[in-house]
Amino acid sequence: MLYFGIVLIICMVGCLLKKYDHKYFLTISFIILFLMAAFRQPLLWGDLVGYERKHKILFSFSNFRELASKYLPDSKDIGYYIVEWFSTRMRIPFQIWLAIIAAFFLFITIRMIYRKSYYPLISILLFLALGFYSFSMSGLRQTIAIAITVLAYEQLDKNNIIKFVVLTCIAFLFHRTAIIFLILLALKNVRLGKYHIIISVAGLLGFFVYKQQLRTFFNTYL
Repeated sequence: MLYFGIVLIICMVGCLLKKYDHKYFLTISFIILFLMAAFRQPLLWGDLVGYERKHKILFSFSNFRELASKYLPDSKDIGYYIVEWFSTRMRIPFQIWLAIIAAFFLFITIRMIYRKSYYPLISILLFLALGFYSFSMSGLRQTIAIAITVLAYEQLDKNNIIKFVVLTCIAFLFHRTAIIFLILLALKNVRLGKYHIIISVAGLLGFFVYKQQLRTFFNTYL
């Protein structure tokens, strides 16, 4: 019900501000989505319980050598845990950590919409409808990786190949599936025809139909 209410409010704001610069609508959308994400309760989002437990464990490591020897060897996506460990050295509580991740992800996403979309309201609604926002509520490592790959895409769009590869590798440290993004190097100069579009749409639909199975596969083997 709350999620539906947010969609309704964003639609109303979009309609009221359609005559003005897109940045006003997107700024309000950012604030609404950020507040919901920043104040969410971990108990209501399954994976966050595990993340919160690990956050407390990271608090117990007094130096990086201890972290590297006792925790990182058995951990996937070590980039995430290194950055989170540094946040614990600054005594940042878990709720604030969630707010920082939400702000980073939403800022990068909405900035991309502002720069690239002719219809920001539709873009925001697709962002919500396709599940990216709800997924960001619990998939912290994946959320950071997605935001970094968006930054990588911006560099690829500017033909900054080295920066694109570096950012993709950084995203890989937060979630291993980000390495797949390197395939864009081969696809960058491909002209999209109707068959490419059909295959892309079919692949996207297949992803959402089998997303739970794919998630299980990636969590098990990657």
